[in-house]
Amino acid sequence: MTPSNGEHLTFEFAEGNITKAISEGEEAPLQKYYTVFSAPPSQWWTDVRFACGGIQICTSELEAQNFHAKHGLHYGDVISLDKLWELSKAWYSDKATYDYERKTPQEAKKLFEDLGLDLRYWIS
Repeated sequence: MTPSNGEHLTFEFAEGNITKAISEGEEAPLQKYYTVFSAPPSQWWTDVRFACGGIQICTSELEAQNFHAKHGLHYGDVISLDKLWELSKAWYSDKATYDYERKTPQEAKKLFEDLGLDLRYWIS
């Protein structure tokens, strides 16, 4: 994976968790990385390539906070990489099962609240 500044990142996983981030050959704390979201979730399917392109990993919270303005993008949300991983596990954990049911708006809102996400962005 390559964050917005071009640095190469490698992640190691074990038992459903990110155990290590490696940057330029050296271990780096996960808390160092932040994820930028630009397009509001309600617009993701309008142009999924643009929406995915607006999700970037940054190497500091300050870089992430400035990413939107630097690239002329809508300010969406910035969350830590470890929080993104928790969201991913909760959101996708059952998608490959036959008994999968899409989350209701109330379930999604509760998940976002439980993770401390900015509801103005996530339920937009």
